[in-house]
Amino acid sequence: MTLIATATNKMVDPLAMSVEDIDREDIIVALAKTCRWGGMCSAFLSVAQHSINVSDRAAEAVFDAAPEDRMKLRQYALLHDAAEAYLGDVRAPIKHLPEFAFYRKAEHELLAKIHRAAGLDEIPPLWVQHYLHLADQDEQKHEWNMLMGGAKEWTPLEWRDAERLYRHRLDLCLPDWTRR
Repeated sequence: MTLIATATNKMVDPLAMSVEDIDREDIIVALAKTCRWGGMCSAFLSVAQHSINVSDRAAEAVFDAAPEDRMKLRQYALLHDAAEAYLGDVRAPIKHLPEFAFYRKAEHELLAKIHRAAGLDEIPPLWVQHYLHLADQDEQKHEWNMLMGGAKEWTPLEWRDAERLYRHRLDLCLPDWTRR
């Protein structure tokens, strides 16, 4: 058993969590305080802000879709990196090594439980997966250009602001996922 402490003062095993162990406040706090790119960037950019940006980008990509479909895409986009709240982040080149198959499996299983806790299907529909992947890739390119290119006109949010905005977006997009 591998126990970690959470923002809500619980002890959980991230490799054996139940849906009931998942707390949206833990996810909000952890993602707001976790820096993208493993911290290897010119400014702090939280995973929470990244998730909000991916949600916006994904919804824009399907601007002509039915409102409920755009909302579904936003919901999954807001949670696409939520497993990192409990597992931490492993940078992509390392995460995709064969030796890290255990991490990818744990991340996939935990994300399915997070989806269920939020009232979503464990596995997003294929069309959601497609647009979410494209939006995430586009946002990564944008972030890289802004953070590594030294853009002056773009300022990432401080973690407290990212936390507030992420919480607000979850309230709007997943209103039935109650606070505990």
